[in-house]
Amino acid sequence: MRILKFLWLISAYTFALYLLAQHWVVIVFLLVTLIGLIRKERYSMAVWYQIDELAAAVFHFEQHRTISGIVGEMAHYERLGYGYLELLVNALFNDDLHCYNQYIKEMKILKFRETL
Repeated sequence: MRILKFLWLISAYTFALYLLAQHWVVIVFLLVTLIGLIRKERYSMAVWYQIDELAAAVFHFEQHRTISGIVGEMAHYERLGYGYLELLVNALFNDDLHCYNQYIKEMKILKFRETL
């Protein structure tokens, strides 16, 4: 089962990158918003957060989650390979606990939604 999920994730991410690379307008938009993300502009952060949620929904079948939160959860439960991925994502965000904090934040939000 794990191998099938791994193959699904690799093929889905590869296909998504292939589709994005086919349109120069998309590449320019993502690069411009990435520059804004590095400068911590609110619009760019919102765009990339939604892209992150979309990727989690499409590739991991998780609703109201992000890739960072999923990686934080899997690394917390010591799933194979996620510890290295957590180190990479944490390094990208320059925060040693980014994935774990995102996981905790998402769990609090999901538990709050259950009470409504």
